[in-house]
Amino acid sequence: MVRRRNILFICFLICASTSLFAQISFSIVKIDVACNFFSLGSVEINVVPTNPPYTYQWNIGNTTHIVNSLQPGVYWVAVTDNLGNDTLVYVTIAEIKCEIAPAVVFTPNDDGYNDTWQLDNTQYYPENLILVYNRWGQKVYEHQGIYEPWDGKDIVGIPVPDGVYFYVIYHDKKDKNSIIKATVSIIR
Repeated sequence: MVRRRNILFICFLICASTSLFAQISFSIVKIDVACNFFSLGSVEINVVPTNPPYTYQWNIGNTTHIVNSLQPGVYWVAVTDNLGNDTLVYVTIAEIKCEIAPAVVFTPNDDGYNDTWQLDNTQYYPENLILVYNRWGQKVYEHQGIYEPWDGKDIVGIPVPDGVYFYVIYHDKKDKNSIIKATVSIIR
């Protein structure tokens, strides 16, 4: 009887160590929520096959290795192999911030192509402030609010010469800390 207990005890240690120390290897493919919720996030767990089949139990109820239509937040999945080994995986889905993306060059020569300075994503910052300066530090363009593309003319309506112009863009005219500084080139 004593011997049987020892065997059971040894078997228990060996069996427990298999579950406690064996990890399931995996990789994650994650897509965050796009700017302004243009598209929702997704996660794909790719297990390195060692003891298939695998089961997946997500905290949101899904049971597949891929989940879609995720809002920003923290998600977890328990992955279990055929031997009962399991691994808990945490994934954070973030929301990608919509940044104002200015073009680096434009050609205001009235040919119908690239005639204005394009700034992507300004619609997400309706209180923006845009200032453009020439190489002597003179302001040649200023705009507040919903962006109307700059046509390469100065404040009084005269076309500015070809060259490099310095700009400062505030996401919000009241918040001088949210700023973008760079240059834009005009080529006619």
